[in-house]
Amino acid sequence: MRTVLALFIFAGLLFFGCLADEGIEKAVKAGDVRLCDKLNTSEDPARIARCYYQVGMNKSDPSICAKINDQSYKDLCYRQVAIDKEDPSLCANVKDLNYIYECYRNIAISKKSKQICEQIPDKADREKCFLEYAVSSKDPKDCEDIFDKKLQEECYGYMGKVLKNEKYCEKIKNQAMRDDCYQSIAVATSGNLLCAKINSTRMQEYCYVKCASQMKDPSVCGKIKYPSPAYTTCITQVAVADNNKNTCDTLNASDVEGCKKQVENARAQNK
Repeated sequence: MRTVLALFIFAGLLFFGCLADEGIEKAVKAGDVRLCDKLNTSEDPARIARCYYQVGMNKSDPSICAKINDQSYKDLCYRQVAIDKEDPSLCANVKDLNYIYECYRNIAISKKSKQICEQIPDKADREKCFLEYAVSSKDPKDCEDIFDKKLQEECYGYMGKVLKNEKYCEKIKNQAMRDDCYQSIAVATSGNLLCAKINSTRMQEYCYVKCASQMKDPSVCGKIKYPSPAYTTCITQVAVADNNKNTCDTLNASDVEGCKKQVENARAQNK
């Protein structure tokens, strides 16, 4: 709920900020907030605050952010200036929890300093920061800093997929997440032996189908328990990938015609 509300507010601020405003553009170009104070606010009460925000952001000047009366624009100003200057001390001036998180997280990643995540006051956001830092660094050791088990397993799952190393999948206790990790690596590397480690029948079958198609090897389809419809799908996809209608002949007579038709359709599309 907190995130949705923040996004709604941010969208509104962006909407008004994107509307052409010659008065604000003049102040930004001159880098002079005194021009902001002269703006007419009869139809837009937040106009001066928006002007200060844009000038402050453009100049990367936190002293201008401090003069903004509207808290939403003040938060946006401090957040952006802090990120631009890579100065986490400025994040302490931000009040909105979502903006606080974004402020510290962006700086932690840009400065390659996960210790900056520790400054986030909200525990859940702090853990998310460690996760995003690990995703950015692509270093499995960074997953060890995450105490939330679910997020830590997400981290190892990501490392397994990116590094294409199943040993990180094995650190995941959640069955569905572990299966997804094995499947992603198997499909990415055409390593169908990994498919056998998948517990979910549906995901295991999908794994064999994708690997068989990539390898153009119908023998891999034989690892799917017949008469699962996935076997027919597997043989058909291999036949299409290999542009070989003869591969379809291993199917039941009722499925052969449909398989060969798909091969013909694929040929026609590739002409």
